[in-house]
Amino acid sequence: MASLAAKAAEMAAGTTDFHSLVMSCNKDGMEAMRKGQTKAAFEQFKYAEAILLASQAGAGGEIASLQAVTCNNLGCYYKKVGKHHGALSYLRKALQMEIELNADEVTLAGTHLNICAILSKLDKHGKAVQHALAALELVNNRVSTSCPGGVTSEDYSVLAIAYHNVAAERDHLEQYDKAAAAFQQGHQVARRCLGEDHPLAVTLRNNCDAVLRKSQKLTRVDLQGGPPHRMPARDLDLAGFRGGLVEDLGAGGSRTLPPLPGALKNDGQQRSAAQQDALDLAGEESAWSSFARSAIGDGETVVSPTSRGQLSLGTQLVPVRAAEALTEAQQRDLALPMFGRHDIPFHSVPPPPVRLLDKKNNFAQALESFPQNIMDIIQADRTGLKVAVSTRGAPHDHRPNRVIKGSTRTSRVLERTMAFNSTTHRDKVAKSRGEPRTPDSRKMAWIKNTAAERIQRVWRSWYKYCGENAEWMMTTHIAATQIQSRWRSYHVRRQRWDRSATNIQRHARGMLVRRNLRKHRAARTLQRFARGMNARARLLKLYEAAKKIQALVRGGLARKRARRKRHSQTQLAITIQCAHRQHLARRRVQVKRRELQTLKARKAAAVHIQRTFQGGQGRARAADAGVAYQADMLRYKSATKLQSMVRRDHAIRRVDKVRAEKFDQMNRAATKIRKMVLGAQTRRKYKELLYELSRNVGAIITMQRHARGFLVRLRMWRQAIRAEEELWGSLEIQRVWRGYQGRVKWEAKYEQLWSREMAASMINRNVRGWVARNKVNRIRRKIARTEFERARQRFRASQRIQALARGVLVRKVFRQRFVRARHAAVQIQRIARGHALRKRMWQQVKVQRAVKIQAHVRGCLVRRRRMHLIAKVICIQRNWRQWLRKSPEVREKAVEQMRERKKNAT
Repeated sequence: MASLAAKAAEMAAGTTDFHSLVMSCNKDGMEAMRKGQTKAAFEQFKYAEAILLASQAGAGGEIASLQAVTCNNLGCYYKKVGKHHGALSYLRKALQMEIELNADEVTLAGTHLNICAILSKLDKHGKAVQHALAALELVNNRVSTSCPGGVTSEDYSVLAIAYHNVAAERDHLEQYDKAAAAFQQGHQVARRCLGEDHPLAVTLRNNCDAVLRKSQKLTRVDLQGGPPHRMPARDLDLAGFRGGLVEDLGAGGSRTLPPLPGALKNDGQQRSAAQQDALDLAGEESAWSSFARSAIGDGETVVSPTSRGQLSLGTQLVPVRAAEALTEAQQRDLALPMFGRHDIPFHSVPPPPVRLLDKKNNFAQALESFPQNIMDIIQADRTGLKVAVSTRGAPHDHRPNRVIKGSTRTSRVLERTMAFNSTTHRDKVAKSRGEPRTPDSRKMAWIKNTAAERIQRVWRSWYKYCGENAEWMMTTHIAATQIQSRWRSYHVRRQRWDRSATNIQRHARGMLVRRNLRKHRAARTLQRFARGMNARARLLKLYEAAKKIQALVRGGLARKRARRKRHSQTQLAITIQCAHRQHLARRRVQVKRRELQTLKARKAAAVHIQRTFQGGQGRARAADAGVAYQADMLRYKSATKLQSMVRRDHAIRRVDKVRAEKFDQMNRAATKIRKMVLGAQTRRKYKELLYELSRNVGAIITMQRHARGFLVRLRMWRQAIRAEEELWGSLEIQRVWRGYQGRVKWEAKYEQLWSREMAASMINRNVRGWVARNKVNRIRRKIARTEFERARQRFRASQRIQALARGVLVRKVFRQRFVRARHAAVQIQRIARGHALRKRMWQQVKVQRAVKIQAHVRGCLVRRRRMHLIAKVICIQRNWRQWLRKSPEVREKAVEQMRERKKNAT
């Protein structure tokens, strides 16, 4: 990725090369995708995207546009490989970039249409319609605001495609009228701007016809084949789009579609159910007739009215698998005739072979004579006692044997016609396979030949039968398809009837429930009034009894209060004394509690101070231990590094020594091998020479004779020469000796001179050598000092790098450790502070609750005292008033009695 970023940075310097590289990647990817090479296309697109992401730091408008193109191409790739969610993500990103870059309307419309196609495949047709309408609006603005010469055929093609997408999504949403209106406008644009025979114009016209026939509001086909009566409704969403449309309005002020062949006029009369079913059957038969012509013929749909009338289907309604199967069968020449544009001759279809009819019983033959009675017989045979054998059912399983109570019509027809599947021959074959056999080669060969002949005979008869009854087989296939369509239409009608019956039952049950509710409501009202009367009577009796009870109870209570008067006055004095003593005790307790709290606070402060001081001491010791540990680790790693370097040097030396020994051993071995080879070659040459000599013995003897004669003559000549030379030699020796004596003397003189010169030369050489050695030593010392300085600088640089790296690692580890320690400290502080806060809050809550309890208790006591005081005051007032109401004689008598009691008491 770093190399890619560097490449992108280099490309950013040359904008033209960068732009060409990204565009070439996108072009190569699109070309590979057209050829079906999806992997190569994906690699090209991803390479372009990676380059753009790497150069995003200096992103400008051009890079953003390239990113939009790449995202759009990636969306197309993911769409092609079936990854719709990935395609949707890239296309939305491309759309956002294009909007930010103010791209032209056609580009934005193309992106909107791609997103519409993806959403349609994801079954999100509502959002797809919005994107299609946005694309249509953009292209319509482009076509409407541009001059006529500035709009190209590609713009009109995009406009027609936008109309087609809007209509297709309306069709998926079952908004057939709006879909037909969109197809109509798109067809008019394509017909005017692209030509009548353009594929888009033909497709839009055919799809418009198909949507009109799919609409549930489409009128039925007239038996006489009148002109079209119903037109597609206008789509208000498309009312403002007029780009590329021809202003040819009809009489009603709306654009008209070309007349549809075979469309019906609505006569406005109500038809019965039988007439409606007859029309449905006629429409289905005509539709399948048209399908058969389009499938068997040349693929075109031709409208040809029959005796009952028919509907004309568009080419897109023909089942694709059926058309492909029939076309393949015709190409393979499987005896399927090629029909033209006329109807299939159902009257010329031959009956099935007689062997298919010889198993029918009398009942089946009677049904052939009177087929209209089969439904009466089947309905009469329906007892309703049989239920389909199914222990489990699916909620959407609408097969006849699942939804019909009792035995099905098919099963009853099989029971009456005895048309059951027979497995007799299959059982015989299975039984015969289990029996042991004794193979016979001749018998097996005869059996194989007989079987081959029988297979060929059956195949030829079947091929001939297919050739003769091709029309009948095709007719049975189409008839089976029509039966399926009849059953499906019946199933749809049956579902509609079931829903109607359910609605009727729902309304009927609702009416019954509401009637029962009204009855219950009226009964409850009567019961409520009756119970009210009874309750009021009981309450009146209870009221009278309560008044009597209250009178008796109040009398008893008054007497009881009179008895408790003295006791209450005594208790009042005792209570006042108790409250005063409690007040004094609470004061003393508060003083002691304050002293205890002060003592506890001092102790807690001392503990906190000690804890803080000890924590600082511990952290200091931990820091010192960490520094010592780091120093030890540094020394340990340095020693390890030095040991590894020394061991590496020793290993290098040992390897060099082993390599040298190995090289010497190899040289000795090579020399030994060379010696042996040369000896073998020499021996071979010597043996060859001996062999050659043994072959020429006579010639060798002759050569030896001549050679020996030559040697004898040569010896005699040499003896004569020797005698002469001896004489000359003696003279020569004398001359040489005398010359030698002279030379010895000269050499002695010369030796003396040479010794002096050589001594001077030796001295000169030694002096020069000493000077040169001093110079070389100085140079070597200088080089050594330079190398040593470089090595020391390298060593210091490596030490510095190691120190920096180790510092980074240590700081990283320390930072992590510090973060962990800080996190742990924060957690501990948080937990401790939370605990302390919760403790204080709980203490405050307890104090508040205690205060509240005290307030309630004191309030209750005050209220009780006030109530007792008021009661006593009232009692005193009542007694005083009673005392005042007494006569003076009675009062004097009572005073005398009181004095008498006091006197007696003392």
